[in-house]
Amino acid sequence: ESWMGVSTQTFEAGLGGFTTIDDSAPIVWHLSDVDSWSGTKSVNFSNPATGTYAGGGSSVSGQLWSPAVMVPPFTAGTPYVEFQMLLETEWDDNPPSEFPVGFPIDELCVGLISVDAAASYASCMWDTSTWHTSHLLNTTRGAWMTNRVDLSDFVGETIHVVWEFDGDSAKNNYAGPFIDDVAFGSA
Repeated sequence: ESWMGVSTQTFEAGLGGFTTIDDSAPIVWHLSDVDSWSGTKSVNFSNPATGTYAGGGSSVSGQLWSPAVMVPPFTAGTPYVEFQMLLETEWDDNPPSEFPVGFPIDELCVGLISVDAAASYASCMWDTSTWHTSHLLNTTRGAWMTNRVDLSDFVGETIHVVWEFDGDSAKNNYAGPFIDDVAFGSA
């Protein structure tokens, strides 16, 4: 069930209050019409000119922040953020047996932080309590996937959701993450 007053962000009309922190220009979070779950646009972390997150031998990272959203104080159900994701990384071509469990290489994580603590946000990459693409072996193998992140720890709080991508310095000639159709609800 969707939350009253909160709509799905499809990115068709722009970022809609989402903001970015980009540490690796020209590789940045940006609106893209290369691929999308619905409509014609999504948000992608790459160099808009090349369509990849190759950083010339340097590691790359960036964050996509949702606008502040109040997690309702429901007494029943589990609040969540749901989003569609396509993730293209070197793991599209590497065998799963080579995947380094516990060491983020070309990985997306989803951080959750209350608005009151936003200024002290630290990377979610090494936080094992957050949602990571490592459970997908850091690739969706060319398919869009529906993902949900539990917001139960933030009931009654106003939060930001932070999508953070971190790429190492090698084998980055891939499109990276695409995020689309971000929605909040309860199940």
